[in-house]
Amino acid sequence: MSYMIGVDVGGTFTDFSVFDQETGELFNYKDSSTPADPSKAIVKGVQDVLEIKKAKPETVSYLAHGTLEFANTFLGNAGVLPSQIVNKNLTWEESDQYDIGLDVDLFDYRLKFKLDYYYKYSKSLLFDISLPGNYYYHKTAWQNAMEISNEGIELELNYDILRDTKVKWRGKFNISRNWNRFEKSYTDMDMVNGNGQLVLGRPIYGLYIYKDLGIIESEKDIPAYYDQQGNKNTLHSMNKSYPYSVGTRMIQDMNQDGKIDDEDRYYAGSTLPVAYGGWANEIMWNGFDLNVLFTYSLGRKIINLYKISSLQGNSRTSTIFVDYANTTFWEKPGDKADYPVITSSEQGYIGQFGGDVSSNIEKVHYLRLKQLTLGYNFPKEWMKRINLEGCRLFFTAENLFLLTNYSGVDPEVVDPFTGYDNFLNYPLARKLTLGLTVRF
Repeated sequence: MSYMIGVDVGGTFTDFSVFDQETGELFNYKDSSTPADPSKAIVKGVQDVLEIKKAKPETVSYLAHGTLEFANTFLGNAGVLPSQIVNKNLTWEESDQYDIGLDVDLFDYRLKFKLDYYYKYSKSLLFDISLPGNYYYHKTAWQNAMEISNEGIELELNYDILRDTKVKWRGKFNISRNWNRFEKSYTDMDMVNGNGQLVLGRPIYGLYIYKDLGIIESEKDIPAYYDQQGNKNTLHSMNKSYPYSVGTRMIQDMNQDGKIDDEDRYYAGSTLPVAYGGWANEIMWNGFDLNVLFTYSLGRKIINLYKISSLQGNSRTSTIFVDYANTTFWEKPGDKADYPVITSSEQGYIGQFGGDVSSNIEKVHYLRLKQLTLGYNFPKEWMKRINLEGCRLFFTAENLFLLTNYSGVDPEVVDPFTGYDNFLNYPLARKLTLGLTVRF
């Protein structure tokens, strides 16, 4: 543990604060029993702080006690404001987990199977909820607000095929599947977080997008609604300045209110892969060793958002990520175009060039050569001559190649919460390492 200590000595007492650099917690301490010797007060105070942390860790939590932050200055003096509301009822998160497994060894331990299943239920999860109004500058407060369940199954296969020959070969293969579900909220209603919706009974990670019904080929295909005055209003996006017309993509009006907005998104499935895992092999011969690791993922739903939205008007994207010369736009009825009519490329037209529609979902699989290492251990007889225990020369390559059906760059770095590829993360870089390990 590491602490920073600040001291203020004066009058009949000693004030000081202890800052825990590992946890980020600040403890204020006042001691009036040893004013003549501040150093003893500091030692006693640190001991008291440690006892507090050991006995009641919840009493020293920032989230429970609230914090202050610097604000504007007044007459040259810095002011402070409460940055977080106090919640003395806040508790630690709790979880219950159950596991069951099966291990099978065959053929003199040359082949090993391991099957594991787990179920974990987490409750009293912390969430920064919205407050009904403004409380002392606060619009949100941390509460124990959620309960979530996670479960998964994993199959692992270990094989030791060649072990009594000059060439030795062993390896491991595993495949996993995981599920999660939003079980309960503090209001027993759905919630919204920074990554999207949290719907009771559904997975935490999900695609919430617009339902694409195809290109509008005729005026009669555009839904119309009548207001209380009997005026006819056709389906529009956000406001009447963005009406849907022939050549635009028809988006399903889920709540039947005559306009397309965030309320019309629907759940299109989990963003978690159907299965994922790895395959590792090690081959050794006459001082040489070769280690190869593959990773894979199957059936993950992704939307290549950056590629499509780069054609959107008023977009902050500075680069077009499609082959513009070989891209077609709808022009007349019967066209089998790649995109809707180009006049609907403004951002106000929801579901046209934004990319977040059901027809753009890709079911992605990939196989990646994650790591390859080739090494050589010099003979021990050679090492003894130069008074060394051992020496190993090795070459390692990471992310050598990627096989995938994805239209984007790298499916492994796509946001797992939303399933949107916004091109905010760099693709995994290829790394080459040459090294020498010497043991004295």
